[in-house]
Amino acid sequence: MSIIVVPIATSPLQSRRGPTVVEFPSGTASLPKASVVNVSQILTVSKAELVECVGSLSGTAIAAVSEGLNLLFDRL
Repeated sequence: MSIIVVPIATSPLQSRRGPTVVEFPSGTASLPKASVVNVSQILTVSKAELVECVGSLSGTAIAAVSEGLNLLFDRL
């Protein structure tokens, strides 16, 4: 079984990548550092590759990621 994922990074440089980057403050979904989700780097991975769940996003955070995905697909 495959799962679609988007990478989460803590590099401040990633936040400058434009409107398809969604920023989250530290503490969001139990993340220890401020982080960014770059929705333009969507990946499909095997569920077997996922080792552990480190947190889950709130409805508001998921809406922000969805908005970034909408921006990405509108540009294609």
